[in-house]
Amino acid sequence: MSSRATATPRRTVAIAGFAVLLIGVVALTMAALAPGKAAEVLGKSKAPPPSCPTPKKSPKPEETCQVVARVTAFQTTANGKRAIFKVPSDGHIVAWSIDLSKPNKDERQTLTDEFEFGAPSARLAILRQASKSKFRLTKQSPKVKLDKHLGTEPVFTLRKPIRVQKKTVIGLTTQNWASNFAHDGRLTENGDKWRASRSRRKCGDDPNKSNKENQADLRESKPHKKVGTTRTYGCTYDEGRILYKAYFVPARSGDGSGE
Repeated sequence: MSSRATATPRRTVAIAGFAVLLIGVVALTMAALAPGKAAEVLGKSKAPPPSCPTPKKSPKPEETCQVVARVTAFQTTANGKRAIFKVPSDGHIVAWSIDLSKPNKDERQTLTDEFEFGAPSARLAILRQASKSKFRLTKQSPKVKLDKHLGTEPVFTLRKPIRVQKKTVIGLTTQNWASNFAHDGRLTENGDKWRASRSRRKCGDDPNKSNKENQADLRESKPHKKVGTTRTYGCTYDEGRILYKAYFVPARSGDGSGE
């Protein structure tokens, strides 16, 4: 969920979990890693399309363009199914995909220039839970620029597959922004939740704070970027879906996959 604050009547852009309001599935195999084993899709779930652009005439709240910005996050529950991005066994992440909408020209300008987020980008984050609210960033994929992929669902095959261990979590990092957020009203409070690398005191949805204060808190949001460090993931949001997938190939017996 995200709170809202009106800034101008011209443009409408909201940041998922950010208190600002301006008016194929692909089957992969990796014979070299696990002969004969097709990749398992982590994060595969029936979902509405990502929001953006906002309709020009009388948009409903669930039609407002929202994006994910300056954060590392992962979906914890989708359609009531939990832990959809938890790695089931040792193996490799061989590719990933992201379902992107295409904000209109004004919305893109607002995000890149007025909010000073820059051009859209994303990368995978491999996380291991260190405590109830903290996660350690163990590995990450190369960053990918997304501006040429807006409005599509690209699949990025990793030139060097990432070794992962059982029970690690596959998250998504954007140092800038990514238009892969769904919130169209069909998602539910208990059935669709995601978690973000923010302090629980600065989630941007505190009812005891003004919209301006919530906005200020979230403008301080930063993604989890340094491998080997531990960060608090103190904010859990509901009724929303971060649309990405990771393609996982189990390790062969005796492969020794892990960190």
